[in-house]
Amino acid sequence: MAVVAFVVFSLLYLTPGDPAAVIAGDIATDEDIRLIHARLGLDEPFLVQFGRWVWALLHGDLGTSIFTNLPVTRLIGQRIEPTVALTLCTLMVAILVAVPLGVVAAAKAGTWLDRAVMAFSVLGFSVPVFVFAYILILTFSVQLDWLPVQGYRSIPRRRVGMAASSDPAEHRARHGLRRPDRPHDARQHARRARAGLHPHGGGERASRRIRC
Repeated sequence: MAVVAFVVFSLLYLTPGDPAAVIAGDIATDEDIRLIHARLGLDEPFLVQFGRWVWALLHGDLGTSIFTNLPVTRLIGQRIEPTVALTLCTLMVAILVAVPLGVVAAAKAGTWLDRAVMAFSVLGFSVPVFVFAYILILTFSVQLDWLPVQGYRSIPRRRVGMAASSDPAEHRARHGLRRPDRPHDARQHARRARAGLHPHGGGERASRRIRC
């Protein structure tokens, strides 16, 4: 582990580019860059920098992000819950779907059921991840309205939101959303959007007021 840390630190040290210049920005002067070098200890020898980094690491100090200016430990803490949630969901799918299918395929080896499971597995490996993601978004977010299209909400807030509105129609009504029920409504909404009119007729009323 120590050898890997030394090699990675060395590669980062030898990589072309100046972190101080990135932090200072495009309009920074040489004096600004020099001050950042002194503040971050980038003007010290390589072994001194590595020793300070190891010492801080042993004390739980991972430094400060140059992009957000926040402690790295805080940024990692903010992403622990989404990471754990994704990991648990993956394990649940593997246990509830993959393991039973594998057992069935092994028990029915050589039958049509075995070939169907094999075809399903090959399809899962062959379909690109982004295509499968769009299918899931279309199914569970757009059609069923069970999950948000993007972003992440913590589990307590998600429970509160689901308890407040378990009916998709009620959820859309509360947030001012409307899903067309007929193809005619969808085409009408599309024509109004292209014409720059409000879907509920507000644009038509405004245009009449302007003509008057």
